[in-house]
Amino acid sequence: GGRDAVKVLIKIGRNDKFNWIGVDPLIEIGNASIKPIIKELSMFPRMYMPEVLGEVGGGQERVIDVLMDILNTKDVAIGIRAEAAMALGRIGGMGVVDFLIEAFNDKAEGVRASIAWALGNIGDEKSLGVLIKALCLDEKDLVREKAAIALGKIKASQAVAPLIKATNDKDKYVRREAVNALGDIKD
Repeated sequence: GGRDAVKVLIKIGRNDKFNWIGVDPLIEIGNASIKPIIKELSMFPRMYMPEVLGEVGGGQERVIDVLMDILNTKDVAIGIRAEAAMALGRIGGMGVVDFLIEAFNDKAEGVRASIAWALGNIGDEKSLGVLIKALCLDEKDLVREKAAIALGKIKASQAVAPLIKATNDKDKYVRREAVNALGDIKD
């Protein structure tokens, strides 16, 4: 059954040489895999935790709490924290937008870029302020690029002027995504 399969996949996941094997099947199994994964949090390769939990989470509070903890733990690798942000963006739910807005001040470029993606994926206009600020002021090109993409997904007219300004950004990818976002907004 599903529980036996989850146990086997988690056991496979513990082996660093083959840890990628168990990720897709755990996602396919869905909700039945959540509790065992959380129980095995310290043993399962942490780099795959956010991806699996984000795909199967569906707004479950415990999953959201685990992902928020991962994102907030500064001694966790940046890539894992970035995956946690994206997983939160796939799940959404109560308090996630406010949490991501607060977390946007992270020092790691990859984490901020993933938070921008997550906020765009959720699509809540509450995040416009932080995304516009990132588009206009963030020092990192990747963060500005992801902010432009997110603003295009949200499709708010308040983003038009900052996006027009971003069409003159020093980075060609920011300029491209600003143009794309303006096309998405069609204001």
